[in-house]
Amino acid sequence: MGAKCEPAYANTFLGWWEEKFVYPSLSFATHVHAWFRFIDDIFILWKGSEEDCVDFFNNLNCNPYNIYLTYSFSASEITFLDLKIFPQGNGLATSLYRKPTATNSLLAFTSFHPWHTKVGVPTGQFLRVRRNCTRYDDFSIQARDLTDRFHQRGYPKRVISKAYQRARSQDQRSLLSSRRQCQEIQTRFITDFNSSWKQVSDILSKHWQILRVDMQTAEITSERPLMTARRAPNLRDLLTRSHFNRPTTRLNRGVILKGSFPCGDCNICPHMVVTRDFFVHPTRSSRHPLKTYINCKSRDVIYALICPCKMLYVGQTSQELRKRVQKHISTIHLAASDSRKGKARTPVSEHFLVHHGGSSANLQVVGLQKIAHNERGGDKRRILLQIESSRIFQLQTVAPLGLNEELLFTGFLGC
Repeated sequence: MGAKCEPAYANTFLGWWEEKFVYPSLSFATHVHAWFRFIDDIFILWKGSEEDCVDFFNNLNCNPYNIYLTYSFSASEITFLDLKIFPQGNGLATSLYRKPTATNSLLAFTSFHPWHTKVGVPTGQFLRVRRNCTRYDDFSIQARDLTDRFHQRGYPKRVISKAYQRARSQDQRSLLSSRRQCQEIQTRFITDFNSSWKQVSDILSKHWQILRVDMQTAEITSERPLMTARRAPNLRDLLTRSHFNRPTTRLNRGVILKGSFPCGDCNICPHMVVTRDFFVHPTRSSRHPLKTYINCKSRDVIYALICPCKMLYVGQTSQELRKRVQKHISTIHLAASDSRKGKARTPVSEHFLVHHGGSSANLQVVGLQKIAHNERGGDKRRILLQIESSRIFQLQTVAPLGLNEELLFTGFLGC
């Protein structure tokens, strides 16, 4: 699963599916002795014939939600997650299960992780093997395999032997019993791991009593600090990454979303015209492809204003598009006042005052193009001016055909 929310979403959805389709069924009440589910993996103890079991799953697979269960059953042995489960006496016993395709992905001992982390890996793995194996013979077999894999990853024999002896002395029941969590306050110092980790830890421990003797901080600090390391930047983070920008604005199934859309939560949204893939000139019916995704909050945009009489104005902005459009609307509303005071008016405000009564109610906005951020730098302002001039020429928006006063070539001349 990719996104962080996917396990929780899958667990919630399947819990609802169980309540609606599984638990009410007659076969569940009659034949299912126990039902355990971990997200989308299910372990069932079935009391009935194989034919009834097959019918039970076939009925569950007939649902309108495209949920299809693959299953396997056996009277002698079954695998579930990392367990191999089999009957023993009047109960069940378990052993460790590894998929045939599993590789040796244990942390290499040459890793730059803290010493206590690397030493703790064998301890945790051997305890996991002991916890999963009911019979000591199974533990011995799995422990030998785990020892070989740790040798392959460069772990010293004494580290492996110490971890093995600790797990060997444990009882499976004690490892399966839940531990009571410590209720005392634990203060953690969290930072990136680096080569000075030991020195930082020593300094923190040496001066920790300063916080403990202070009346204000003593109540919220523990007896000793706990050092917690975040992953430090690795080579992948430090090396220069590719300048190829993968498109991130996508619909389902990888379809790239292109066009002009409202953002959905600002006062400019009613003016935004939803335009997909192509912008059609309102008077000449010419089609102009839209190759980027733009909404009210997009920056570095070339846009078009459409008045009620279908005349166009093309502009550019490095601000959010909604802020630039809000300025246009403000100048339209102030056009009458500016006219009385003898102040200069913009071509857009002048047109709306003369032909549309100074109202911006029917003003429409379309995003035409968004320039991509160039990691190597470049003159963003000049690029915006160049594309603006190109769009003015393509859409023929210079007066009297449009609302632009003139076609400038400043962006091409470097002025």
